Amino acid sequence: MRGRHAEYFARFAERVGPDLVGPRAAVALELSSTEHDNLSAALDFAAQANVELGFRLVAALRSYWDTAARGREVRRWLERALEPVEAETTPAGLGALVVLGRQLINAGDYDDAVSVFGRAAAGGERLGRPGDTALALVYTAWLHANTGDQESAGGSAAQAIALAQEAEDLWVERLGHAMFANTLLLAGDHAGARVSLDRSLAIARRLGDRSTLVLAMVNSGYGAFCAGDFATSRSVLEEALVIAKEHTPIRTVTVLNLLAQEANATGDHDRARAVLREALELGRDRGRVIDRLELLTEFAHALAETDPRLAARLLASADADYSRRSVVRPPPAAKRHERLDAALAGALPEPVYARELDDGALLTLDEAIDEALAHERIQAG
Repeated sequence: MRGRHAEYFARFAERVGPDLVGPRAAVALELSSTEHDNLSAALDFAAQANVELGFRLVAALRSYWDTAARGREVRRWLERALEPVEAETTPAGLGALVVLGRQLINAGDYDDAVSVFGRAAAGGERLGRPGDTALALVYTAWLHANTGDQESAGGSAAQAIALAQEAEDLWVERLGHAMFANTLLLAGDHAGARVSLDRSLAIARRLGDRSTLVLAMVNSGYGAFCAGDFATSRSVLEEALVIAKEHTPIRTVTVLNLLAQEANATGDHDRARAVLREALELGRDRGRVIDRLELLTEFAHALAETDPRLAARLLASADADYSRRSVVRPPPAAKRHERLDAALAGALPEPVYARELDDGALLTLDEAIDEALAHERIQAG
């Protein structure tokens, strides 16, 4: 009976999964959420009796798992199921491996994610599945960019675009264009990046998926921000925020993060702090680790003039976490960081500054976020 139940929900996942991207995404997500307990029960059975069936279910609902709570659940299942198995030898296993890699990124386990996506890309080539290979390469490009290897990031993104076009996978192709644009932005080629970002946004509109559209608009807003066009950046991001809050709340933290950067860059630190308060409250449970680190860094920017001691502590905590994960800030962010660090050093007596840096480096990410929010509650009175 349990086997028949699990097979039924594997087929359910394969029927609903394709609609998780596109105009029916909201309906597909609601259907998946409604059946979550049945999906979990099917995975429990699969771990004991038919792991390939579990891989089918996980891979088919790739987008469904991309929330903090569900992500942790599926990651635990995958790590248990994959331990004795070479998943990349079957299409379903390959898809499940990509899901695991994505969850590792969300958790900030970048070294393990590199290994997982390397296996997935190699498996995709062996199995002749260009779409899966392309997705693994997109995430590999993201990981390269976050460790400062922009040449490898650009190469992986370009290869991913070509493979996604071969597979006629518009969703992955859009990701590839966005990642390739990022490498151009880091090289200072704002015009070239705009071309790639426009392609990404056009594909998002074709897909008719609100979540994908929000991400494409975020990318475009970031491109305008890097080019110094802050008015356009804010306009695009505020439009994206309305869509995110109404249709795809999980993307809200990402939009708020960039709006805070834009506010700080234009000197509107009060607006930045208001945005950051909302983002940190939401991001504690839903946001990726990298989102929380960026929010914490941005909070330090917002507090630099009014509370340099707390700003130094928050920045030191974020720096320590970046270092532990072997992640580097991209060049534009690194330059802002250097300016902030110099400003804080100049605003505080040297012994005080050194003490705040030492104390801040000992704070966990959650402890630092607690301090930032506690400060804001006190300020609110």
